Amino acid sequence: MDSKIFLRFVLLLFASLAEPCLAQKSIKEADSLHALIKRPDDPIKVDLLNHYVTQIRDGDNITALEWAIKARAIAEALGYKKGQAVALANIGWIYYRQGDFPSALENTTQSLAISEAIRDYGEMGSGTNNLASIYVEQKEYPKALAAFKKALAWGKKANDKFTIGRSYNNISYVFLLTKTLDSAQYFAEAGISATHGYSAGFAWRTLGDVYVEKNELDLAESNYLKSIANADSHKNFSLKVSTTYRLGKVYLCRGQTEKALLILKENERLCKKFEFRSELANTYKVLALVFKRKHPMKYILP
Repeated sequence: MDSKIFLRFVLLLFASLAEPCLAQKSIKEADSLHALIKRPDDPIKVDLLNHYVTQIRDGDNITALEWAIKARAIAEALGYKKGQAVALANIGWIYYRQGDFPSALENTTQSLAISEAIRDYGEMGSGTNNLASIYVEQKEYPKALAAFKKALAWGKKANDKFTIGRSYNNISYVFLLTKTLDSAQYFAEAGISATHGYSAGFAWRTLGDVYVEKNELDLAESNYLKSIANADSHKNFSLKVSTTYRLGKVYLCRGQTEKALLILKENERLCKKFEFRSELANTYKVLALVFKRKHPMKYILP
């Protein structure tokens, strides 16, 4: 089969991951992964593997990590720098989602070094977003904000709508963390306008956080539910678990402890299944508050 035809064929199959009724099932039915594995190692194979990993990394990050490592090994053997940079970026992001920040920083830094050397603006924007996310976890907010704005500039230069939307959302999140609520709301809404689908889910989550800070719980719930629906439609379990524990807090604030308990226990299961360590810890924190509300006498010291 001609390499360009093969590339278009498999990319179409992988794109089905974004459809809720097809997702991984269609890939298995089409046996596209089997065909890809049998393909001789070349840059197209690396690109396809990287594309596949990017599609599933916020869902099944365990499988994604296995394929990302394979893509990196092939790219290194071929001397294919762009493929190597994308694979390293994916590995870094997966480690970030798993709460392994030292490994995330190491792989992300390596990816950025390669992307900058070959002047790949799209990947520079994506990698800079990843790096800035690590800064956020380290509470280096000014450093993170500067990096997210730089990522936005690279995304615009590459005309990469996904990176543009993601950067807007991340800028919004930093403003939220620093209690600059009007700016947080502005950039979240800009993120929704700039992209439809994956990135909008994160923007709705951030808007929910903004409304929590404003004590407008009905609007917070509405945006969280939009975010969770978006996550479900894209099988983005990372977005789902990070939004669900927030929704649990809203229900707890309203005194709806049984409703909170129900969704938080399911969130606990998903966090364990996909090894979302940070979100599991956040879920446990809210669960502890729920149990304290349900059984207050057990928490009174003698």
